Amino acid sequence: MWKSNSLLSAAIAALLLWRGVDPVSFLGALWIGATLIQLYFHQFHRPVPPERAAPPQTSPLKEMSYAIQDAPWRPWPQLLMLTVLVAFSLVVMLWK
Repeated sequence: MWKSNSLLSAAIAALLLWRGVDPVSFLGALWIGATLIQLYFHQFHRPVPPERAAPPQTSPLKEMSYAIQDAPWRPWPQLLMLTVLVAFSLVVMLWK
């Protein structure tokens, strides 16, 4: 699932570049950012080993926090995509 959403995000970014980044860019950036954030958190669905898990009777947010601390690089594809898009944006801003 994450591959198709990442490909969709890349396609939207390419379309924005091709069109010259006009008002549509806001909607595209919003879509890309929201998709990457959603996919980032979905990478932490695997159970955390008991010795690294949150104590009993915790909230889902706290359990997510422990899962992120256990394997922070699990969502590397989303982090890579975000890094590429930010770097590209900075290059374009400096070039113009």
